[in-house]
Amino acid sequence: MKQIPALVETMYWDGHTITLWPYHLRRLQKGIDHYQLNADEDMIRELVMHRLQQGTNMPQKVRLELSERGADVRLSAFTREPDRIIKLGQATGLVLDSTSATGLKTTDRAIYHQAQEQAQQQHCDDVLIPNEKGHWVETAIFNIIWQDPDTDVLFTPAAREGGVAGVMKAFLLDKDNIREAVLYPEILQTAKAVWVCNALRGVLPVSRIGTQEYIIQDFPYIK
Repeated sequence: MKQIPALVETMYWDGHTITLWPYHLRRLQKGIDHYQLNADEDMIRELVMHRLQQGTNMPQKVRLELSERGADVRLSAFTREPDRIIKLGQATGLVLDSTSATGLKTTDRAIYHQAQEQAQQQHCDDVLIPNEKGHWVETAIFNIIWQDPDTDVLFTPAAREGGVAGVMKAFLLDKDNIREAVLYPEILQTAKAVWVCNALRGVLPVSRIGTQEYIIQDFPYIK
């Protein structure tokens, strides 16, 4: 019997609260239901808060791993870099399968580890990964957002395209800050601006993807 992967949530503790905590719980519950794990939101909440009470009021990266064997919570010092500018490359030989994607973040991350290795080889922060249709979906650790040059509307790859259903992405969709669409390769040639996002680091601007450069601007519309 194949062992199921563990669910993973990488969260940001700002010293007082976990940013986007309800969204992390929502994704975890989907994973619990999907893999039929013996866990629930109350147990997770108690475990995480107990661990944080033993920790510090300084900003932390909180990593929760939940599997058939139980749950593990680890803290590590982390400081956000709101002024950081991201440079992306493009993955080669890596393909996400949209037909089997669950949207969950798990320890089954071989393709993402390979993407990070390619990013190092390309001397950039991360690389975009396509699905089997040739559409760009996400990077090793970020979801991607782009701005239409004609309407200024912000888009992110649709859930049906595969990849991880990011927590920050879910928040921005709920706030109507962004809309879902297909990220065809040619769109990146004309996009007005590009950002990446995740729950730990927030939303960061992208200055270039490969040789294509973009204007740097603060992310609009977050309420």
